[in-house]
Amino acid sequence: ARTFTEENPVSKYLPDEFFTNGALKPESDIAVFIVGYGKLGHELYKHSILNNQYVTYTDEYKVLPLHYYLCDKNIDTSEWLITGLNESLVELNDYADDYFPLPELPYKTDVISANTSSREVINAIRNHVRKPDSYAFIIIDSENDYSNIEISAKIQTLLHGNNNYHIAVRCEDASVVDDEYITYFGKNENVFNHEVIVNDVFSSMGVKLNEMYLAHYASDEDKKRTDFAKYIQQLGTMSWLGLDHFTKYSNIYSAMNLRVKLNLLGFDYLNDGKGENISLVKRYIKYDGNQNYESNFTPSIRNALIAQEHARWNAYHLINEWMPLKKDDITEKSRDNAVKFIVKFPEIKKHACITTHLGLHDLSTYLSNKANNGSLPSKYDYYINDEFLIAGVEEMLGSFRYSITKR
Repeated sequence: ARTFTEENPVSKYLPDEFFTNGALKPESDIAVFIVGYGKLGHELYKHSILNNQYVTYTDEYKVLPLHYYLCDKNIDTSEWLITGLNESLVELNDYADDYFPLPELPYKTDVISANTSSREVINAIRNHVRKPDSYAFIIIDSENDYSNIEISAKIQTLLHGNNNYHIAVRCEDASVVDDEYITYFGKNENVFNHEVIVNDVFSSMGVKLNEMYLAHYASDEDKKRTDFAKYIQQLGTMSWLGLDHFTKYSNIYSAMNLRVKLNLLGFDYLNDGKGENISLVKRYIKYDGNQNYESNFTPSIRNALIAQEHARWNAYHLINEWMPLKKDDITEKSRDNAVKFIVKFPEIKKHACITTHLGLHDLSTYLSNKANNGSLPSKYDYYINDEFLIAGVEEMLGSFRYSITKR
């Protein structure tokens, strides 16, 4: 499920008219139909939410949630990912003043309780595709290859003449070939592929992100070291071994989202060992690393990608049952050279940064006022954390010899 969603994000197939400056247009109506909600269907649903986070811009950057339709009989709608998270966020609304702006629900979900091949399911897909500004990504994993292929054929027949959809069909053994509207996945010869099993590349990318984080927050004394690059590399590798499972996978899922960010710019990447065109991204978003704090609040390609990364980070935490931290629960850590605060409490799964994109500024403002030493919100800039992947895209792709290509 993790490999499939990394290789096949919705952004990979969306027509160009859905994109604008690194974000999606506000009128976009995108649905993901998961036809067959067995063990794999459940994991595909979870990993699709984790990877397919998008934003749009009106007066500020906001999450544009995909609408999921889970199609099968006997689905437990009380699951955390179906209704539980939404209910928990709604409950917090009664105490909204105690928190920074509460995060948006990162997805919408409806359950179609019917047989996977029923007219009810097929008609729901057709009705969505007929709506203006709509797109449907359809994942089929019912009983077996034959059933999956049969359902996809029915859908294609019904959607003939439309081009605003893509179908992903699980097919383990049958001899089939992808085309413009269909992708087949789950081939038996890929099941034991080493990269599929352990995701070595993305683990390595996660380590690289950890190095970037450590380099940014290194002390001034450490940054003066003549062997700073080597020191950070060694520190990053050693500290990675000591990270807990949740934090490691936070980095890994961030790295896995690189394709989505490239798609939003009209690009993709190839694991071809050449490392070509990797400077295109920073040139395209006009990124030079010298943006000031105030530049975070104007619409731009850079800020769209930062907002998208924060939406992805929020989704990762919310899906793993983390919730926002109350303002009053933020505690002072130290007052040595600067006032530092604790905004994250893993033992109770609470984090103050679980807020909206603009809510991060409210958090920074709150901390600068709480410090009571004349410091500005920029002293507590949390947008930087959502920028690491953008800032390090050339280093990341260059390290693994990936090439940039058109989407």
